[in-house]
Amino acid sequence: MLTALWEELRFADAFRRLLRNRREFDAEKRLRVMVFNRLCDPESKLGILRWLEGTRVPEVSSESVTHQQLLRTMDTLAEHADRLDQALAGLLRPLIDQELASVFHDLTTIRNEGGSEQPEDLRHNRVACVTRRWPTSSAASGF
Repeated sequence: MLTALWEELRFADAFRRLLRNRREFDAEKRLRVMVFNRLCDPESKLGILRWLEGTRVPEVSSESVTHQQLLRTMDTLAEHADRLDQALAGLLRPLIDQELASVFHDLTTIRNEGGSEQPEDLRHNRVACVTRRWPTSSAASGF
């Protein structure tokens, strides 16, 4: 499913163009492995290798991915960060330039601090979610 979404969003082509390098490995595939790991079971770069042993990522064999390749892919991303941001914005803008019913915010890598506590404060949750309230009456739920 993640690979199909990756392809549908045209990430593979965009990343291959941007990450084109003279390296002996495909940086787009290593990036895909890191993104999928982050979505499914966030780990360190070494943890990705353990995760990959029990996971199937199309077109990527777990034996072909090394810690050094993951680090080199991250270096390549850093080198091309501005172009990468522009490409992603171009691919994602049409999807978010519309009226949305739900928006999810991943705060797992952002530190939040505050001087006060409020009941049901979102800062106590790892992932904050803003959603539309759906009717809860028996007529609306079909019961």
